[in-house]
Amino acid sequence: MGGLVIKVAGKVFVMLILDGEVLSHVIVKCTPAEFDELTAHDGIGQAPYCAKRLWVRIEEDALPEPELRRRIRRSFDLVVAKLPKQVQAALAAAMAP
Repeated sequence: MGGLVIKVAGKVFVMLILDGEVLSHVIVKCTPAEFDELTAHDGIGQAPYCAKRLWVRIEEDALPEPELRRRIRRSFDLVVAKLPKQVQAALAAAMAP
């Protein structure tokens, strides 16, 4: 097993766990309320080695692709919200069309 860690401004927002060259799990940040909602689904549980109940591990087929993409974006947004306002503004400017 290997993986990829994806960061924004030096902070992790998603981890992709690979089994060889195949994606097996995605780990994302969530709120405590979202944690309870997500872990009620088969194939989703607390991410190992991640503090508190703020990260979930999602098996490859546990969510439809659009929902998984939404959860990854939500994780990004949660991480960005904790960054300094100046960094948030620079990211917003860089991401503007």
